[in-house]
Amino acid sequence: MSEPVKPTGDPVKPTGDPVKPSRETFPRRVVNAIRALSVEPVAFLFMFSLNISATIVQNLTMEKACRYRLDFSEDVCDRLHEDEFENEQDEVQKVTADYNMYRNIVEHVVPFFFTLFLGPWSDRNGRKIPLILVSVGQLLQMAGYFLNAYFMDWDIDWILVLGSLPYSMGGSVMCLIMSMFSYMADITETRSRTMRLSFMDGFFFAGRPLGSLAGAYLFQYFGYSVVFGVAMGVSALNILYSVKVLRNDTHEKGQIGEDGKGRPARPFLSPKNISDAFKALFRKRPFQQRTILLILVSTIFISMIPIFGEYSVDYLFVQKQFDWDEVSYSLHNAYYIVIATGGIFFLVPLLSMKFSASDALIGGVGVTLNAICRLGYAFARRSWHFYACENSFFLLPLLTVRTGVRSQESGELVISSGDFAHFDI
Repeated sequence: MSEPVKPTGDPVKPTGDPVKPSRETFPRRVVNAIRALSVEPVAFLFMFSLNISATIVQNLTMEKACRYRLDFSEDVCDRLHEDEFENEQDEVQKVTADYNMYRNIVEHVVPFFFTLFLGPWSDRNGRKIPLILVSVGQLLQMAGYFLNAYFMDWDIDWILVLGSLPYSMGGSVMCLIMSMFSYMADITETRSRTMRLSFMDGFFFAGRPLGSLAGAYLFQYFGYSVVFGVAMGVSALNILYSVKVLRNDTHEKGQIGEDGKGRPARPFLSPKNISDAFKALFRKRPFQQRTILLILVSTIFISMIPIFGEYSVDYLFVQKQFDWDEVSYSLHNAYYIVIATGGIFFLVPLLSMKFSASDALIGGVGVTLNAICRLGYAFARRSWHFYACENSFFLLPLLTVRTGVRSQESGELVISSGDFAHFDI
């Protein structure tokens, strides 16, 4: 593995660390983390914009599927949730679920390949540009939704073409997460990293309930166009913040045309970059660190399956099972995120810094509780059953898995190598 390269400019000095770490109290660390905010607002604005539209675009899809794809009458589509139209509702939900699946694939297949090369590219060119491009893709996505709402007679395929495809080409949430954690790792040191990553996770997921609630009420009072118009405005604000505030010299970028040893640098699209990343994952490490890293990578992979798998059907499920509308669903999302964010902001830093609990332990217990919660969802027969599942997330939320992987293992085992190309794993 190559030696760390010399910086071409003055990199940003890590922030959020005390001058005398041994004397800084836990509350003081929290205050310092708040004062050192940098990329966290990008995470919040992205999720806020995404979730303003997330539920409402499913309503738009169902309406287009009912009126134009299945050619049901206006009366049937307006009364779709009544018992006498249960068969028609099932047909509409099948079309919508299939479309949601295709949309999920389109929005993540292209970014999957992007992330394989984003590490070496950002090592040489900085983290700022990928963050801006993700927000640009989101802005185009919301513009596509706006056009589909304005031209209601367009087929639902145009939601995919004008909405999901630009979002995917911008990198989607996959490139956003990778770039944000790379940026954060550049400006922090090991001691403060868990705290800062916990705060960033909190900002990232706090945008979900607020955006979801805003979208639901905007839709009830103003309709589709206002919802997607506001989402466009938030995305534009995110682009402006990223351009004006974020730095592009947060790490030691390689000299153009050479690697850290003075040899000609490989093109960032070289397949060797992928093989190097996997070699970094599987190479021998002292003190069973390779085993721990492999377990954590497997854990985060398993933990993402229910999140992305249930995306296509969760809103449809609660509509049919509990007769929820977009407001009821958004209130549930808000409750879920308040519980999980409480664990991120308070319990995770407390366990990690006050009681020295390992990130691996926190992450493992978190994904176990997540599995139990998903079983609760499957057998829920009353609304309160659904809410009861969320209470486990305050104890050790699933979100800590991501903090654990990126802070301790990716942070200390990979970052210390001086090559963030391996972070794409």
